[in-house]
Amino acid sequence: DVSVKLGGSSNGIDLDYYSHHLSFELNRIREHLGINEGDFVYIFLGRLVRDKGINELIEAFVKLAGIKSNIKLLIAGPKEDCSSITAQAIWELEHNSQIIYAGFQSDIRPLLALSNILVLPSYREGLGMVLLEAGAMNIPCIASDIIGCNDVIVENVNGLLIKPRNVDSLFIAMKRLLEDEQLRTQIIQSTRASIAQRFEQKKIWHEFISSYLDMK
Repeated sequence: DVSVKLGGSSNGIDLDYYSHHLSFELNRIREHLGINEGDFVYIFLGRLVRDKGINELIEAFVKLAGIKSNIKLLIAGPKEDCSSITAQAIWELEHNSQIIYAGFQSDIRPLLALSNILVLPSYREGLGMVLLEAGAMNIPCIASDIIGCNDVIVENVNGLLIKPRNVDSLFIAMKRLLEDEQLRTQIIQSTRASIAQRFEQKKIWHEFISSYLDMK
């Protein structure tokens, strides 16, 4: 199966659409969201439900914010089932000034462009498309070491893998990429290339067409 050969993706990623060379009005967006230019921004993109790891993410971030003042957690995605979110996580979402909820976004690229790290501590994934999108924009990722995430993330190449459902593992990874500038720079330098090599959309289309023709 060609989708298995190409990392499990059926369509790949459009590297022109998701590019770190694109220009956005970041100062205006930061001002609108309440993010300072010097803030280190973690971003979560996805449904706000337990299985996406939102409870662990908020707990780990609050712990990190207790020792680091210039960090923000930017969350974008629909609230679908708040009953699966802990009361403490909901309180932090509504009252913590370092956590910014941007709601659903039809175009996530501007938010990615102002972020430093994407975090996806999911319990299960098909293929983590947000990992492809962030990686194509040269943004390192922290993701659960599960099928669908570890198909995309290569340790120390385009991000870090963590134990699923584990606040301590997530906290350590978030703190590590914040503090270890050398590692973060190393990952940034190889992130887009890692995604392009395995998931470039036109390459995947070509492989699907070739496989189809071979079957005829």
